[in-house]
Amino acid sequence: MAVSGGGDSMALLSFLHSWCITRQIELCAVSVDHGIRKESLDECRRVGEFASELDVSHQILTSDGARLTGNLQDAARRLRYTLISDWARTTGLGFVALAHTRDDQAETFLLNLARGSGIDGLAAMPVVVHKFGVCWLRPFLQVGRSELRDYLRGQGIRWIDDPSNEDERFDRVKARRLLEELGPLGVSGARLAATAERMQEARAVLEHVASIAESDLATLDELGETRFGREFWNLQKETRLRLAAAAIGRVAGSVYRPRIVSLCAGLDSVRSGKAFTLSGCLLVPGHNSGFGVVRELASCGPPVPGNRVWDGRWRLCSKRPPPGSVIGPLGKGGLQECKDWRTTERMRESLIASPALRLEGGLLSAPFARNANGWKFRRVANKVVEAPLLPPV
Repeated sequence: MAVSGGGDSMALLSFLHSWCITRQIELCAVSVDHGIRKESLDECRRVGEFASELDVSHQILTSDGARLTGNLQDAARRLRYTLISDWARTTGLGFVALAHTRDDQAETFLLNLARGSGIDGLAAMPVVVHKFGVCWLRPFLQVGRSELRDYLRGQGIRWIDDPSNEDERFDRVKARRLLEELGPLGVSGARLAATAERMQEARAVLEHVASIAESDLATLDELGETRFGREFWNLQKETRLRLAAAAIGRVAGSVYRPRIVSLCAGLDSVRSGKAFTLSGCLLVPGHNSGFGVVRELASCGPPVPGNRVWDGRWRLCSKRPPPGSVIGPLGKGGLQECKDWRTTERMRESLIASPALRLEGGLLSAPFARNANGWKFRRVANKVVEAPLLPPV
């Protein structure tokens, strides 16, 4: 589980310790030192001392803060997910518990409301979600922050108050203050959290509708490209957006979905017969008013050694690559060397971004362009296993 040292996570550590003992489950704790404040490392060590009292193993993951750019709190959150998921996979843990509370649920609702989000942005955080190859659990989403602090006081457990939680430069702190002001109107954290849960139920219905439409209308190729026929344009806008966002995420293997404004612009462009670049993908006009979603060549990763994963998506899965060989995009020149590529019926744009094996600049294999020469590529799983089909605003 992830423990920052704040009241929510310290309460979760205490609860989970007792819960795991009765079920003979091993509990491990991890803290992240972002390197933003000089006190943060000492705070992580204090968490370690409490974990040691409970006989729970504890590890500190560190960063020098250099990776944090733009929105500081959002960048720190993304860094935490990256570091903790890497730690969990390396340690062999399939589950990581987070201490998000009902108050976090309400604050997130307000923040997304201010951004003009639709149903997906206003939907409640799920109790269970799979991403980055890890199953994340949020057992405290029905519990208020004040309740957890009452518990800690009763148990004599100390916690750390992060000063950034009082810094009104951050939007989340502003949302917290606004909730306090809205209390007399009956707009409480509990009510907003309940509304977010209803939004989550509505989102589930919309995703189900989109899933049925995708199975009926979309053609998915093993290379990753997705094609839609002209019937796509007869769907409701909400469903079209979900299908397109899901296709882009699948093709690019991206953790984050494109923004809805950009996605609408892309669909408008491809419907008028013009290709559009979006989130590492190309939306390409197809036959009979349809279109395809393929990987964009310019967004592909650089070549890697033949025994590595290329572009976060492709790995050789047949015979071993020769020493010194590399995997990279086939490219336009490579495609010209594959005389039978047209028989694949795949889009040219898709093939030039497909994986190819080379040695000293010479093409050894391009399986998806009918030039395999005994090698095969296997697509590795996307980092996101579950994600809403509709992107944020």
